[in-house]
Amino acid sequence: MSPQLEPRQQERGSSGSRADLYNSYPAAYNPQAAQDALQPGASSFLVYAISKGLADHTVRDFKYAHPDLDVTTIHPSYVFGPLGTGQVYNAPATGSNKNVYEFIAGALGRPVGGYDPAARIPPLNVDVRDVARAHVLALKVPPSADEPKRFIVSSSRFTWKEAIPLIAQARPELEGRLPVITGKEPAVPPFAILDTSATEKILGLKNYVKWEDTVLDTIDDLLRAEKELAAAAQ
Repeated sequence: MSPQLEPRQQERGSSGSRADLYNSYPAAYNPQAAQDALQPGASSFLVYAISKGLADHTVRDFKYAHPDLDVTTIHPSYVFGPLGTGQVYNAPATGSNKNVYEFIAGALGRPVGGYDPAARIPPLNVDVRDVARAHVLALKVPPSADEPKRFIVSSSRFTWKEAIPLIAQARPELEGRLPVITGKEPAVPPFAILDTSATEKILGLKNYVKWEDTVLDTIDDLLRAEKELAAAAQ
Protein backbone atom coordinates (compact mmCIF):
# COMPACT_ATOMS: atom_id res chain seq x y z
CA MET A 1 0.00 0.00 0.00
CA SER A 2 1.31 3.43 -0.90
CA PRO A 3 1.77 6.02 1.88
CA GLN A 4 -0.97 8.54 2.46
CA LEU A 5 -0.18 11.95 1.05
CA GLU A 6 -1.67 14.12 3.79
CA PRO A 7 0.92 16.54 5.25
CA ARG A 8 1.94 15.83 8.83
CA GLN A 9 0.17 18.06 11.33
CA GLN A 10 2.40 19.28 14.14
CA GLU A 11 3.33 22.38 16.06
CA ARG A 12 5.68 24.77 14.33
CA GLY A 13 7.99 27.37 15.76
CA SER A 14 6.87 30.94 16.32
CA SER A 15 6.55 33.22 13.32
CA GLY A 16 9.91 34.18 11.93
CA SER A 17 11.75 31.28 13.55
CA ARG A 18 14.31 29.17 11.70
CA ALA A 19 11.83 26.27 11.63
CA ASP A 20 9.26 28.50 9.91
CA LEU A 21 11.81 29.54 7.30
CA TYR A 22 12.61 25.93 6.52
CA ASN A 23 8.95 25.32 5.78
CA SER A 24 7.67 28.72 4.68
CA TYR A 25 5.40 27.18 2.07
CA PRO A 26 2.54 24.70 2.65
CA ALA A 27 3.53 21.06 3.01
CA ALA A 28 1.07 20.05 0.31
CA TYR A 29 1.50 16.95 -1.79
CA ASN A 30 0.14 15.60 -5.00
CA PRO A 31 -3.11 13.92 -3.85
CA GLN A 32 -2.69 11.15 -6.42
CA ALA A 33 -1.32 7.84 -5.16
CA ALA A 34 0.97 5.18 -6.57
CA GLN A 35 -2.07 3.28 -7.84
CA ASP A 36 -2.88 6.20 -10.13
CA ALA A 37 0.58 5.97 -11.68
CA LEU A 38 0.09 2.24 -12.31
CA GLN A 39 -3.18 2.66 -14.21
CA PRO A 40 -3.12 1.71 -17.91
CA GLY A 41 -2.58 4.78 -20.03
CA ALA A 42 -0.99 6.85 -17.27
CA SER A 43 1.32 9.36 -18.93
CA SER A 44 5.02 9.41 -18.19
CA PHE A 45 4.70 12.92 -16.76
CA LEU A 46 1.92 11.79 -14.40
CA VAL A 47 4.10 8.92 -13.19
CA TYR A 48 6.97 11.36 -12.73
CA ALA A 49 4.85 13.85 -10.76
CA ILE A 50 3.43 11.19 -8.47
CA SER A 51 6.86 9.72 -7.83
CA LYS A 52 8.15 13.12 -6.73
CA GLY A 53 5.42 13.51 -4.12
CA LEU A 54 5.85 9.96 -2.85
CA ALA A 55 9.62 10.35 -2.59
CA ASP A 56 9.41 13.62 -0.66
CA HIS A 57 6.74 12.23 1.66
CA THR A 58 8.83 9.12 2.34
CA VAL A 59 11.90 11.21 3.18
CA ARG A 60 9.86 13.29 5.63
CA ASP A 61 8.45 10.18 7.33
CA PHE A 62 11.95 8.73 7.63
CA LYS A 63 13.11 11.96 9.28
CA TYR A 64 10.21 11.86 11.75
CA ALA A 65 11.11 8.26 12.63
CA HIS A 66 14.80 9.18 13.07
CA PRO A 67 14.88 12.66 14.68
CA ASP A 68 18.65 12.39 15.22
CA LEU A 69 19.13 12.34 11.45
CA ASP A 70 19.66 15.69 9.73
CA VAL A 71 17.88 15.87 6.37
CA THR A 72 17.95 18.56 3.70
CA THR A 73 16.14 18.39 0.35
CA ILE A 74 16.55 20.75 -2.59
CA HIS A 75 13.49 21.39 -4.77
CA PRO A 76 14.39 23.06 -8.08
CA SER A 77 12.02 24.20 -10.78
CA TYR A 78 12.90 23.21 -14.36
CA VAL A 79 16.67 22.74 -14.48
CA PHE A 80 18.63 23.79 -17.57
CA GLY A 81 22.35 24.13 -18.12
CA PRO A 82 25.56 22.62 -19.46
CA LEU A 83 26.43 18.98 -18.83
CA GLY A 84 28.83 18.23 -16.02
CA THR A 85 32.49 17.48 -16.63
CA GLY A 86 32.92 13.82 -17.44
CA GLN A 87 29.20 13.20 -17.75
CA VAL A 88 28.39 10.26 -20.04
CA TYR A 89 25.69 10.75 -22.67
CA ASN A 90 24.49 9.14 -25.89
CA ALA A 91 22.40 12.07 -27.14
CA PRO A 92 23.05 15.82 -27.16
CA ALA A 93 20.23 16.52 -24.73
CA THR A 94 18.87 14.61 -21.76
CA GLY A 95 16.26 15.43 -19.14
CA SER A 96 14.87 18.94 -19.12
CA ASN A 97 17.61 20.13 -21.49
CA LYS A 98 15.55 18.49 -24.22
CA ASN A 99 13.29 21.54 -23.99
CA VAL A 100 16.21 23.82 -24.82
CA TYR A 101 17.41 21.51 -27.58
CA GLU A 102 14.04 21.94 -29.28
CA PHE A 103 15.17 25.48 -30.12
CA ILE A 104 17.75 24.13 -32.57
CA ALA A 105 16.47 20.63 -33.40
CA GLY A 106 13.51 20.02 -35.68
CA ALA A 107 12.06 20.70 -39.09
CA LEU A 108 12.89 23.98 -40.80
CA GLY A 109 10.19 26.62 -40.45
CA ARG A 110 8.46 24.81 -37.58
CA PRO A 111 6.30 26.85 -35.20
CA VAL A 112 7.36 27.62 -31.66
CA GLY A 113 6.98 24.59 -29.42
CA GLY A 114 6.24 24.52 -25.73
CA TYR A 115 2.64 25.69 -26.09
CA ASP A 116 0.96 22.32 -26.53
CA PRO A 117 -1.37 21.95 -23.50
CA ALA A 118 -0.47 18.26 -23.30
CA ALA A 119 3.25 18.95 -23.00
CA ARG A 120 3.44 22.55 -21.84
CA ILE A 121 5.84 23.38 -19.01
CA PRO A 122 5.64 26.52 -16.87
CA PRO A 123 8.19 29.24 -17.65
CA LEU A 124 10.09 28.63 -14.41
CA ASN A 125 13.75 27.72 -14.46
CA VAL A 126 17.01 27.51 -12.59
CA ASP A 127 20.54 26.92 -13.82
CA VAL A 128 22.04 23.54 -12.95
CA ARG A 129 25.09 25.35 -11.58
CA ASP A 130 22.88 27.18 -9.08
CA VAL A 131 21.31 23.88 -8.05
CA ALA A 132 24.82 22.55 -7.41
CA ARG A 133 25.64 25.64 -5.32
CA ALA A 134 22.48 25.09 -3.28
CA HIS A 135 23.60 21.57 -2.40
CA VAL A 136 27.00 22.81 -1.28
CA LEU A 137 25.52 25.65 0.77
CA ALA A 138 23.09 23.25 2.42
CA LEU A 139 26.03 21.38 3.96
CA LYS A 140 26.77 24.48 6.05
CA VAL A 141 23.26 24.93 7.49
CA PRO A 142 22.88 23.94 11.18
CA PRO A 143 20.89 20.74 11.82
CA SER A 144 17.14 20.80 12.38
CA ALA A 145 15.82 18.35 14.98
CA ASP A 146 12.11 18.50 14.17
CA GLU A 147 11.66 18.98 10.42
CA PRO A 148 13.54 18.19 7.23
CA LYS A 149 15.05 21.31 5.74
CA ARG A 150 13.36 21.96 2.40
CA PHE A 151 14.59 24.63 0.00
CA ILE A 152 12.99 25.72 -3.27
CA VAL A 153 15.50 26.79 -5.91
CA SER A 154 14.13 28.80 -8.84
CA SER A 155 15.68 31.90 -10.32
CA SER A 156 13.64 33.44 -13.12
CA ARG A 157 10.95 33.10 -15.75
CA PHE A 158 11.16 33.27 -19.53
CA THR A 159 9.08 32.13 -22.47
CA TRP A 160 10.12 30.39 -25.66
CA LYS A 161 9.21 33.55 -27.58
CA GLU A 162 11.74 35.49 -25.51
CA ALA A 163 14.49 32.90 -25.89
CA ILE A 164 14.31 32.57 -29.68
CA PRO A 165 15.29 36.17 -30.57
CA LEU A 166 17.98 36.02 -27.88
CA ILE A 167 19.58 33.01 -29.56
CA ALA A 168 19.16 34.52 -33.03
CA GLN A 169 20.96 37.69 -31.99
CA ALA A 170 23.72 36.09 -29.92
CA ARG A 171 24.27 33.09 -32.23
CA PRO A 172 23.25 34.31 -35.73
CA GLU A 173 24.67 31.17 -37.35
CA LEU A 174 21.83 29.22 -35.72
CA GLU A 175 18.98 31.36 -37.04
CA GLY A 176 18.06 28.81 -39.71
CA ARG A 177 17.63 26.12 -37.05
CA LEU A 178 15.29 28.16 -34.83
CA PRO A 179 11.48 27.90 -34.76
CA VAL A 180 9.46 30.61 -36.45
CA ILE A 181 7.49 33.03 -34.30
CA THR A 182 4.15 33.55 -36.05
CA GLY A 183 2.50 35.85 -33.53
CA LYS A 184 -0.30 33.32 -33.09
CA GLU A 185 1.24 31.59 -30.08
CA PRO A 186 -1.25 31.42 -27.20
CA ALA A 187 -0.62 33.43 -24.08
CA VAL A 188 1.17 31.68 -21.26
CA PRO A 189 -1.49 30.49 -18.78
CA PRO A 190 -1.30 31.16 -15.03
CA PHE A 191 1.45 29.30 -13.22
CA ALA A 192 2.74 28.96 -9.68
CA ILE A 193 4.82 31.64 -8.02
CA LEU A 194 7.48 29.88 -5.96
CA ASP A 195 8.53 31.15 -2.52
CA THR A 196 12.32 31.06 -2.37
CA SER A 197 12.66 33.20 0.77
CA ALA A 198 14.09 30.36 2.89
CA THR A 199 16.65 29.64 0.18
CA GLU A 200 17.78 33.25 0.26
CA LYS A 201 17.66 33.78 4.04
CA ILE A 202 19.12 30.49 5.22
CA LEU A 203 21.19 29.12 2.36
CA GLY A 204 22.31 32.56 1.26
CA LEU A 205 21.68 31.75 -2.39
CA LYS A 206 20.84 35.09 -3.96
CA ASN A 207 22.87 35.78 -7.11
CA TYR A 208 21.56 33.34 -9.67
CA VAL A 209 22.79 32.77 -13.20
CA LYS A 210 20.69 34.94 -15.52
CA TRP A 211 18.27 33.01 -17.72
CA GLU A 212 19.88 34.50 -20.83
CA ASP A 213 23.25 33.04 -19.83
CA THR A 214 21.62 29.72 -18.98
CA VAL A 215 20.02 29.47 -22.41
CA LEU A 216 23.13 30.47 -24.36
CA ASP A 217 25.50 28.32 -22.29
CA THR A 218 23.16 25.36 -22.71
CA ILE A 219 22.90 25.89 -26.46
CA ASP A 220 26.69 26.08 -26.74
CA ASP A 221 27.06 22.86 -24.77
CA LEU A 222 24.43 21.09 -26.86
CA LEU A 223 26.33 22.05 -30.01
CA ARG A 224 29.54 20.72 -28.45
CA ALA A 225 27.78 17.44 -27.64
CA GLU A 226 26.46 17.21 -31.21
CA LYS A 227 29.97 17.53 -32.62
CA GLU A 228 31.46 15.02 -30.19
CA LEU A 229 28.77 12.43 -30.90
CA ALA A 230 29.08 12.94 -34.67
CA ALA A 231 32.86 12.50 -34.48
CA ALA A 232 32.49 9.36 -32.34
CA ALA A 233 30.08 7.85 -34.88
CA GLN A 234 32.58 8.10 -37.74
